[in-house]
Amino acid sequence: NLERVIRVQQRKAERAVRRDTLTGALNRRAFTEQAEREIERRQTPDVGLSLLFVDLDHFKSINDRLGHSVGDQVLKRLIRVTRSCLRSRDCVARWGGEEFLVLLPDTDRAGAQLISEKIRQRIALESFAKLDAQLRATVSIGCTELANGDSLEELVCRADSALYRAKHRGRNRTEVI
Repeated sequence: NLERVIRVQQRKAERAVRRDTLTGALNRRAFTEQAEREIERRQTPDVGLSLLFVDLDHFKSINDRLGHSVGDQVLKRLIRVTRSCLRSRDCVARWGGEEFLVLLPDTDRAGAQLISEKIRQRIALESFAKLDAQLRATVSIGCTELANGDSLEELVCRADSALYRAKHRGRNRTEVI
């Protein structure tokens, strides 16, 4: 029985090291490890691996107008909604602030774009009335697929460029590169 308690405590400690404390999403380090394993697995070009770079639109104004505790609740909800759109083998990580990455194994660019749009639309429809009657949240998403020879850094950079394009073209949209 003591061994079981120790195992449970070890699992909790391991989880705490790999998870963002606010949202429960993977943290940057854990995501990087998982993504690099997936990239190494991709020896053949016919098996897709895609990445979404998700950014909450106008997050600063939510924090400024409604306070950081409301902003925190919005981030938690964003992760819950995003997870509801994903398969069990997909993973979501908090990259920093209000930016999140979603890794989509065995998914080509077209499939990633469909998932991206599903996430974007569900967040736009999500009700935040309990937090503030006027609050609506949207996300901009950059979407890309791993190309032969890409490193994780190159993949993230390309998804970030697509995200920047989505922001530049009006927000609340998905752009694919």
